Amino acid sequence: MEYQPAPGSPAAAGHAVNEDSQSDDSDDPLEKFMAGVEAIDPLPPIDHSVIKYPPFTKNFYVEHPDISQLSTVGVADLLGKLGLRVSGPSPPRPVCSFAHLGMDEPLMEAIRKAGYTQPTPIQAQAVPVALSGRDLIGIAKTGSGKTAAFLWPMIVHIMDQVYMSI
Repeated sequence: MEYQPAPGSPAAAGHAVNEDSQSDDSDDPLEKFMAGVEAIDPLPPIDHSVIKYPPFTKNFYVEHPDISQLSTVGVADLLGKLGLRVSGPSPPRPVCSFAHLGMDEPLMEAIRKAGYTQPTPIQAQAVPVALSGRDLIGIAKTGSGKTAAFLWPMIVHIMDQVYMSI
C-alpha cells in the first residue's frame, strides 16, 4: 500500500494522489457507524465555587516508628540502597516493609495474595508520598511496580470517600 498523507497536511502539498487508491466514502466503516449515532449535547458548565462539597481526608500516612527512628544518615543510606533520588519539600521517608505503610488488613491480604512480599524501590518511596496526599512523579523501569505504587494509595483514598448519591 502506498503512503497517502492526510488531506490538508503539509505532506499533502505537492503529493500526487492516486485516484485509484481513493476509497469510496460510503464504504468507510467509521462513517457507516457514525451515521447511526445521535449527536450528544455537551454537558452544561458547572460553577464549582457555588457547590459546598463535604471535606475529605487527604493524608492517610502515619510514619511507622521504625522509620521515624532512622537518622538522616540512615535515611540517606536507605535511599542509596534502594537506588532512589527524591526531591521536594520534606518528602516522606521510604519504607522497608509493607508493615510500615499501615494499610488496612484486607488490602494487605490482597497485596500478599498478588505475590508481593516486600515493596520494590519505587513502591517504598511512592506509596508513602501518595498516601500523604502529595503530588509525585515516579520514574522507574517497566515491571518495577509503578502501577501498584499508584494504585494501592488510590484504593485507600477511594475507600475512605463518603458515598454520594446522585
